[in-house]
Amino acid sequence: MSWNWLGGKKTESEPSLSVTQQSHGDNYGNVKAVQETSTLQDLGTLITKAPSEIRTLLANGRNIDTDNVWKIIASLPENSGVRHWATQTGIDVLWNSLLHPPLSYLGDQFEYRTADGSYNSVVTPWLGQAGTPYAKSIPTTIPSHGAKPDPGDLFDLLMAREKFEPSPKGLSSMILYHATIVIHDIFRTSEKDRNISDTSSYLDLAPLYGSSQEDQDKVRTMKEGKLHPDTFSEERLFGQPPGVCVLLVMYNRFHNYVAEQLLKINENGRFTIPPKANLNEEEKAKAHKKQDNDLFQTARIITCGMYASISIMDYLRGFMGLHSADTTWTLDPREHIGRKYDGQGVPRGIGNQVSVEFNFLYRFHGPLSERDDRWTSRFFQDLMDEARGKMPHLFTDVEGKPLPDGTPYGDLSIQQFMAVLHTDMAKTRGTNPHEREIYDLDRKKLKRDKDGKFDDAKLVNIFNETMKDPAGAFGARNIPKALRVIEILGILQARKWQVCTLNEFRKFFGMKPHTSFETVNTDVDIQNTLRDLYEHPDMIELYPGIFCEGDGQKMEPPVPYRPGYAMWRGVFSDAVTLVRSDRFYTIDWTVSTLTAWGMKEVSPDPTVLKGGMFYKLIGRAFPGWYKYNSVSLYQPMYTKLQNITNAGLHGKAMLFTHDEPSKPVPAKKITSYETIQGILQAHETCKNPAYVDVSTIPDGKVKDFLNCVGDVVKDIENHTFLNNFVDNSGEFNKKLFQYFSDMAVAIEKRERCASVKTREGKKTWVIDITRDYAVPIISRFMADFLGLRLSSKTVTGKNEISENDFYKIVTDYQHFLNYNKDETSVWKRRAAFLESMEKLVSMFEDGNFKNTGNPGLLTAVSNWWHGSKGDWDEVLHKIGSPLRDMGVWINKELSKTSKSQLYTQTAMFLVALEGAYNTVLMFTEIMNWFLDEKNKTDWIEVSKLAQKDTEEANEEIKKYVLEVQRVTLSMPMIRIVEEDTVIKGYIDEARGGGFTKFKKQDPQTFKKGDVLVLDLGEGSRDESVFPNPSLVNPKRKSPNYLGYAHGHKPKDQEISTIALTAMVKFAAKMRNLRKGRDAYGNLKKVIQVNGLETYMTPDWAEFVPYPTTWKVRYDDWEGDFQPRKPDVSHGHDLTVLYKDAGGNKRSFRDGCTCKSTCCGQDCSKPSKKPATQEQNCQPSKEAATQEQNCCQPSKKDVA
Repeated sequence: MSWNWLGGKKTESEPSLSVTQQSHGDNYGNVKAVQETSTLQDLGTLITKAPSEIRTLLANGRNIDTDNVWKIIASLPENSGVRHWATQTGIDVLWNSLLHPPLSYLGDQFEYRTADGSYNSVVTPWLGQAGTPYAKSIPTTIPSHGAKPDPGDLFDLLMAREKFEPSPKGLSSMILYHATIVIHDIFRTSEKDRNISDTSSYLDLAPLYGSSQEDQDKVRTMKEGKLHPDTFSEERLFGQPPGVCVLLVMYNRFHNYVAEQLLKINENGRFTIPPKANLNEEEKAKAHKKQDNDLFQTARIITCGMYASISIMDYLRGFMGLHSADTTWTLDPREHIGRKYDGQGVPRGIGNQVSVEFNFLYRFHGPLSERDDRWTSRFFQDLMDEARGKMPHLFTDVEGKPLPDGTPYGDLSIQQFMAVLHTDMAKTRGTNPHEREIYDLDRKKLKRDKDGKFDDAKLVNIFNETMKDPAGAFGARNIPKALRVIEILGILQARKWQVCTLNEFRKFFGMKPHTSFETVNTDVDIQNTLRDLYEHPDMIELYPGIFCEGDGQKMEPPVPYRPGYAMWRGVFSDAVTLVRSDRFYTIDWTVSTLTAWGMKEVSPDPTVLKGGMFYKLIGRAFPGWYKYNSVSLYQPMYTKLQNITNAGLHGKAMLFTHDEPSKPVPAKKITSYETIQGILQAHETCKNPAYVDVSTIPDGKVKDFLNCVGDVVKDIENHTFLNNFVDNSGEFNKKLFQYFSDMAVAIEKRERCASVKTREGKKTWVIDITRDYAVPIISRFMADFLGLRLSSKTVTGKNEISENDFYKIVTDYQHFLNYNKDETSVWKRRAAFLESMEKLVSMFEDGNFKNTGNPGLLTAVSNWWHGSKGDWDEVLHKIGSPLRDMGVWINKELSKTSKSQLYTQTAMFLVALEGAYNTVLMFTEIMNWFLDEKNKTDWIEVSKLAQKDTEEANEEIKKYVLEVQRVTLSMPMIRIVEEDTVIKGYIDEARGGGFTKFKKQDPQTFKKGDVLVLDLGEGSRDESVFPNPSLVNPKRKSPNYLGYAHGHKPKDQEISTIALTAMVKFAAKMRNLRKGRDAYGNLKKVIQVNGLETYMTPDWAEFVPYPTTWKVRYDDWEGDFQPRKPDVSHGHDLTVLYKDAGGNKRSFRDGCTCKSTCCGQDCSKPSKKPATQEQNCQPSKEAATQEQNCCQPSKKDVA
């Protein structure tokens, strides 16, 4: 009901009854209905009863407080029209805030997809279930001819192909193979009752998993959620071109890959089996069965998610022609739509039932390629020839006489043909799915190996040829004659089901019906044929009429909003419906269902190949066979030739290679300390892959930078860089150690968070020792050295960047350079690498490189750096950081002899990177080892050394740091051999994961093109160099420790070692330091199939080579570890440094003795009287007392 606020009259003509009568039905007791008040009367009441609220309303307008609104409404009389309207509006809003009924429920029956598709719709559980009847969407209202055209004549005159017409859009056969899986996924007409569909009405990959629990159990191993290798359920697809079966094998491999990752990640312990000691045999069996089912069902939902994403981002966009438009846009039916177009919004997840009309719509036989036409003809002929010897009674003429040998299968009757076909399918159905064999392109069966898998090389060959094979055009007279019998049966079935006509179909979808044959097809001969067969456009049957529309033999899909042809209008509508009606693609498309990692794995990234997802399926099924930038992966639903054309039109031709897929060469895993050292030093022939090929890098500063790296690394290796600027007196190490120590104090004070109070009233603190301690310290070291301004919270200047954003730039750089066998992530890592390098190079020009012309500064920095007592205090306050000043001075000196300014920038960055490279990773691993209960004795010893605060004690801590780093290090590094190279040492035998398996004594020759994976972890535990390698021995006398970026000389390595020592020392001063509780304090790591460790992002959604978060707890500091006052002979003034570290109220505060970052007092000035911590600066009332509610500063996650 709406109101005219000026006139006080309702805009709807209905009786003005009292609220009671209108709200509760009949006027019981013959109470006289009360006339409602007008708006003007209500306004008078308000002025009398609620004057203050009215004044607030007039003063604040829309900002009126909600409480005042309720007071205004409550002051109105019971018969108030406004009160009545407000009541109804409130109920409407509150009611529509929730779903009625809810569409998502708890429990395995609702959480997982059932084998037969039931309970997809929780409101109507049987809707779309396998074994239910087809729906009929469109009523048949137009009387048709009693005597319809002969089906054979319809095929021969309107459908049969005389000449192959390739797809004008350049579509490949791969798009038809995906369509074939979709078609067999949602249509399986029962042989017993043709009105029943024996598969579900949802895109649940039934061809892979089966449509019943019995079928599903046959493809499962019943262990750890996996399927039998290279196995699928649907027997009908063995009669399809081999690429269809290969595609299903790829989904099988993806499922098993997902199941493996889920078990490794084990999010929230959802796949954990209770300890065996607590279970009897029956309970153990149940626990393993539950784990298997949970893993299988979750992996199935994720695999179906990949299937849906490919359907939307590759398949649908391919038909829409969007690939050639260079856009990331598509019709994604999963998107939530509110009330913009409908009062209840566009429904989602309410269930679906396929209809008979679409059973005919999806008969995509016309675009079958020439190659697949030949393959299908040969398949049918071989099948009939084989059946002749086994079932001779079928091969007779009408008189019962045997047919002559070599009779073409086309001369057989429909009954004879179908009898042989059904017999063959029954034979296939009787074979265990994991024992079935698929055909290759030459009609030869592929054999399984001892593990049940097909040969990768043969599968890749079929798949690759499919992507290059052009599909045919949609439209009239395009269907291969090999399918004549199949099409005749389709026409007869459509008549038996009394399917609507073509014009009825068009009217149903709001399209203009055909009034003449000329509007059906532009080809005159087709027009005349239709006229001879049907006499009037209203008589044209849906099948085959829907495929007769178009321009002669062509009926290419236009844009979805104006499809023009009935077939494409139906295809686009059904594509949206199939996804949007599925609860698992909409309502339950959540991280709680798919897990965070699963959601990330199957969610499109618009920055990678325009959001396509097919490339990832290829990478998971055939790892290493395709280069990440293969042009064939640009859009596999198009031919390779079309992809080359489109890449050129989009200005991206330089980004792709035209190489054919090749068998991946096993990487050679190097574990010998001596060999690793030799390879790192042979930088001219064994190069970092990021610097080997820069042809795909766009011209500009980044490409110039990468080209310059080789020269810089060579000079660094030859001792011609940093050692020229640093003395050997030890002052360099001392001052750098003091820098890291003081920075550790400032960062800890800024980032720690109060958790709980002990009984004695002391606080327990929590800090993310990786993200909020190690990362800021290392980020600020690099920034200070390079003269860059960092902000901890808010970026205020154009040349500023936050600590975590800066660290992300560094890790993006490092991530791309690190070894990572996951080709599916290379595009993303490459894009992040280029973006980060662009930012870094721009920042360089605003850093120390602007300050090289100040001779006074040069003198001051030179004096400070070499230990003299110049006017250091003035320099500190003007420039902000002595480390920054040192960077300016080195930059100035280097520029005098540098080859170019670019050379100077590159050198400065690599030296800074050397100091930071992997330091966060190593610090996290070192602390994780120390805080392990079994290493408690060593940690106690380090804590005692930290209290001594002497140079000798610091040296002992450093020895511990190097040793623990050695035993915990797990860091792969990749090198590409550019020229044949001889290196001393040996290659250890592989432990699986695709590494080559051989062992050879020195000297070892590496051939050009070899991929070397340097396992710095195992190299650091080489027993020939480190006796008893698993033992942490701080007294050990060993050569250089591994774990550094480029194998630089010891002087450069000390930067990282100094940082680690200072950071560990300060951590050792934290009283009772321990890991956080439960998963909160566990360092999340996953061992990949290649045996290499990876970490996870904080949300556990993605694998990364570096730790990103790890929480620890402690009670306070041991002793008084406060920052020192300014003294040019001992460190530097930290006041300015802390402003850089924290900024404003998060900086170090002179005079405040409070150690709480939750302090609610103004501590910018010292108190007038001495006071204890609690007296001087009590925590504010808002200070949290729980970990999850602590006053944690705003910050972004590292990754």
